[in-house]
Amino acid sequence: MRTLAIFQEEPASLESYVAQKDIQFLWLADPKGTTWKTFEAKTMPTNVLIDKGGKVIKVLAGCTKDGKNAQALSSEIAKLLNTQEAQIAEAKK
Repeated sequence: MRTLAIFQEEPASLESYVAQKDIQFLWLADPKGTTWKTFEAKTMPTNVLIDKGGKVIKVLAGCTKDGKNAQALSSEIAKLLNTQEAQIAEAKK
């Protein structure tokens, strides 16, 4: 499994952000927004789960404080990997 972050900013402006946030996964710059158009993304972040064959399994817009989007992704990933889903703790209020 791989995580890839796609930003709409120019690469030069992202390098300091990636370093500051200590992003430890793959990322790329898409300043023309081609990827957003491909997946019809309307919000940031938009999570796209793609299986190893290239089929889009799930598209979830936004990030929920209660962890519901993360839990939904965990459930779909577990199905793909034929394993138990991770339990995402609800955010403290």
